[in-house]
Amino acid sequence: MDNTPVIETERLRLRRFTERDADALFAILSDPEVNQFLPMFPLTSLEEAGQYLKEHYLSTYGQPSGYHYAVCLKTDDIPIGYINVSDDDSHDLGYGLKKEFWKKGIMTEAGRALIRKLKTTDLPYITATHDRENPGSGRVMEKIGMIYQYSYEEQWQPKDILVLFRMYQLNFDGDQDHVYQKYWNKYPVHFIEKLEDGGMPETLTVNQKEYRVIRLLGKGKGGYSYLVTDGARSFVLKQIHHEPCDYYQFGDKLESELRDYKRLFDIGIPIPELYDVDRKNERILKEYIEGNTIYDLVLCDQVKPSYFRQIEDMCGRLYPANTNIDYFPANFVVQNDALYYIDYECNNYMEEWNFENWGIRYWSRTKEFLEYEQSQISRRRQRGI
Repeated sequence: MDNTPVIETERLRLRRFTERDADALFAILSDPEVNQFLPMFPLTSLEEAGQYLKEHYLSTYGQPSGYHYAVCLKTDDIPIGYINVSDDDSHDLGYGLKKEFWKKGIMTEAGRALIRKLKTTDLPYITATHDRENPGSGRVMEKIGMIYQYSYEEQWQPKDILVLFRMYQLNFDGDQDHVYQKYWNKYPVHFIEKLEDGGMPETLTVNQKEYRVIRLLGKGKGGYSYLVTDGARSFVLKQIHHEPCDYYQFGDKLESELRDYKRLFDIGIPIPELYDVDRKNERILKEYIEGNTIYDLVLCDQVKPSYFRQIEDMCGRLYPANTNIDYFPANFVVQNDALYYIDYECNNYMEEWNFENWGIRYWSRTKEFLEYEQSQISRRRQRGI
């Protein structure tokens, strides 16, 4: 048994923290960007950093075993980050790094080195979790060999925000079927996602044709929409997900998407063209209509009367066909003054959910719109965005 033995790699030295490292630890943990996805608030003083150092590091080194490392460059042996394995039954792998060293492969290098060491011990497994809004952390987990197991929602403390976590695990004891179930059993909202590369993928295929992912456009009730390119044109690629929705039931989401597309196409609603369907991977490829959303235009008071005339024309086609669409302004894009409904979702007509009774509440800076926008601002602030 040993406690935090020194580990060296090509660039790094992993060692114990010492009392002399309070300044370096403060530089790491006082940065709001580094802190954004950590279960703590930023440190505010050197005194606070010294106390944190004693409680979370120095006090652990007297135990028979443990793994609580400062991550240092070999060139100066000054901590630029940390990597730990918790002492409870989760054996949770946690790590953090000064932002000027992000995207240099440092945490992957440190993680792989630590795992090589852990494989020589009697530790049966490690787990790790990351906020789904932080896919870069998930990519580190995958690069060091960890495997995604499930996702769950937690009201995260001490920040008191609702977070959707993804849980990864790596087993060392040969029992590859063992999954740490504590979070699954503790939190009622839990499910298994279909992931690639720990979060947002670099490429996605549709019927074996590869597309490079440019960015995530958004997540809806039915799936994730990515802006992708084949090198010549841009498209929207929608990946169907199977996450629960407590206010809407789809059945087969892919088939629902295709039925809704045909329904709106037949009614004559201006929507993105559907180009391809990959049933095996539950993906659809559709036209990318570039432009501002009505939501964006409401924010800057640039919604023209002609846009209302166009949505009224859509309603004149939808209502006789016993159909409603999702009239929320983020679902409409303006290109060359023409209005497009960029979602395919539609439902049987209900008067309470038509444009006049529901949608119009969000097509100008109404009380409902401003309350919604304020809720989004508050959510971003809570996450430090």
